Amino acid sequence: MIKFEYKLAPISYDVKVMHRYLNPGKRDWDWSFYIICHYHELNKGDSKARIKRFVTQFRKKNKEKILNKMNEFKKSFGKISDKVVLALMDILELKKTKIDKLTILISSSPINPYDLRKRNFSIYFELSIDSMIAIAIHETSHFLFFERWMELFPKTKIRDCDPPSMIWYLSELIAPVILKDKRIQAIFKYPHRPYKEFERLIIEGKPITEI
Repeated sequence: MIKFEYKLAPISYDVKVMHRYLNPGKRDWDWSFYIICHYHELNKGDSKARIKRFVTQFRKKNKEKILNKMNEFKKSFGKISDKVVLALMDILELKKTKIDKLTILISSSPINPYDLRKRNFSIYFELSIDSMIAIAIHETSHFLFFERWMELFPKTKIRDCDPPSMIWYLSELIAPVILKDKRIQAIFKYPHRPYKEFERLIIEGKPITEI
């Protein structure tokens, strides 16, 4: 069974994530808006130095609030995490997982990526507890999805699953479908939705999310 470890995201982590999304590459989805709408002090194209100054001050001011939210989330998600993992494995037809631990980083970044190599993902502390749990389930599904994928296609390397690869796109398309499965909804009822970017992809007159 996967053990979940809960940690406060290092300041360096939040700075790296915010800088990445405030400075999107040509092939990246531009999600800079999501950071700017939460932190009006930041702007698209900001340097790491400027972001670091802001995050350092923000984290110092809100440290106790973030820690309290982490403990509240840990208590709530901890009650259902084992059931969630077993349900996801059942849905994905994964008989056994080699993942013994996933680290959840409670972050001040509104955008929360996962890292297959380090086996961690982050969650924005200002979200409601229900939304934090929904994200935890979503991100956990990615790790198990890729594990199942590599069982079926053993020549796949971790780098083949990095965005913006086709395998990554597939995992993001499938995640909401998995999370709407009755086995997950019976544990934690939540209206999981696909990314808006996918809703704009039209095939034969229908959004790809409806096919």
